Amino acid sequence: PTNWPFVISTVEGVNRWGFYLGAVGTFWVDWGDGTVEKIDSSSTTRTWYSHEYKTPGKRTVKLGGRATGYSEGVAVIDFTSQYSYITTMSGSLGQIFPTLPDGTNPCFANTFNGQVNMTTVHNGLFSGIYGQPVKDMFRNTFSNCWMLHYIGDGLFSGLSGVPAEGMFDGTFSNSSGITSIPENLFANCTEVTSFSY
Repeated sequence: PTNWPFVISTVEGVNRWGFYLGAVGTFWVDWGDGTVEKIDSSSTTRTWYSHEYKTPGKRTVKLGGRATGYSEGVAVIDFTSQYSYITTMSGSLGQIFPTLPDGTNPCFANTFNGQVNMTTVHNGLFSGIYGQPVKDMFRNTFSNCWMLHYIGDGLFSGLSGVPAEGMFDGTFSNSSGITSIPENLFANCTEVTSFSY
């Protein structure tokens, strides 16, 4: 692929890196050492994909492709098994896991949970996602990100409609580096009744 909608940089010393995928579709991973892998996923069952490097180092991993199916409450992508590896990210997960033509939305529960070296969540991370939220959509998505201090004010701007159960429960739980919350972070989510944890 020539288009990589989402890019991650890691800490030094990484010799193995991976993620769980829980969406149907065709995806591509550039593991950052010249290896590009194609993933044809026909199931929403959480499946582990990883890569072992010949020597430890800092990695730039790129993700591409497009999802075509989701299951309620199943995270489309989850980096929690790689505790503390991510330092920065850029681009849009919403371009890879967009709102489907029938209005079905992806779930990002626990996606970045425990990434203690990540400092910033930018505006466009979920661009391509709009409309009705789904159950547990952002449950614990950025929890335990201790160094997180900046949150883009347009992070959830595409969402509207009646809130789903648990959609913001624990979203930023125990992310103690946050010093302020953007004024318009939840501007389109005015009917939400629970921000537990």
